[in-house]
Amino acid sequence: MKKRTMTSVVLLGTLLGSVWLWGGGCDITRIEEEEQVDVESIALVEELLASLSNADTYAKSEAAINTVLEMTGDGMPESPDPYGRYVLTDEARSSLAQAHVRFVKGELAPEPSLGNSYEKISSAGPPITTDLNETLEILAELANYALAEPLDPGNVLLIVIATEGSTLPYFFDDQRPGRALSPVQEFLFEVWLQEHGPSMEIYADDARKKPKLTCPAQSDFHKISNGCTGNIDKKVVICHVPPKKFDLTLCVSINAVDGHLRHGDECFACGHDQGGGD
Repeated sequence: MKKRTMTSVVLLGTLLGSVWLWGGGCDITRIEEEEQVDVESIALVEELLASLSNADTYAKSEAAINTVLEMTGDGMPESPDPYGRYVLTDEARSSLAQAHVRFVKGELAPEPSLGNSYEKISSAGPPITTDLNETLEILAELANYALAEPLDPGNVLLIVIATEGSTLPYFFDDQRPGRALSPVQEFLFEVWLQEHGPSMEIYADDARKKPKLTCPAQSDFHKISNGCTGNIDKKVVICHVPPKKFDLTLCVSINAVDGHLRHGDECFACGHDQGGGD
């Protein structure tokens, strides 16, 4: 398959102005139930996020962007990952670095958003087969799976896109259409949409057929005593395990349990004896 070269028209909209050509689909890493979080790998991804957030000079921005491209395979023609087919010219990479500095300094206006990027890619080429909200639900779901194998190139890409700020969350909630993106996140998101958009609906259907992981029944007392409020019938207590420095008991929606368990969290409060009473 021929390399795709970024040309001046669509890349990052009016910001970078270049067009991406379409590529074939690719498989996102599937995280199996028994796999656990890799603490050292998470630390490396958090270092990457911090370097992007602190890139207030051109040199820092250029270095952080080069690291992103190396870790995701984006714009790296020698990369075996499908994202390596989207080749950034030197001029486009320089423009991206300059724009990212302005974003970090709060000088970039208007800021790109998930919704704007979706509309741009959807109108520029073959249609994306899921609507905006469904696409963002898929993004959040896959980003949660990605936490279990964070250095996989496709997973680094998902984590960087879905992370708001410089710190990894315990769990990725559904992404908001209006959430602001850095220029680097916008670039990665638009590459992801172009690579998967034409087959997004098929992929989403496959993801829905994946068996959902659930927790055993928990008593109302266990839920309330561990911080659940509101409609506790729709809540579950889980123990979030490292990569953070300590275990943390959380009360989450039953809809979020599958993603938590897939990246290594456990049912019930931390230290709770599941064989005993509540």
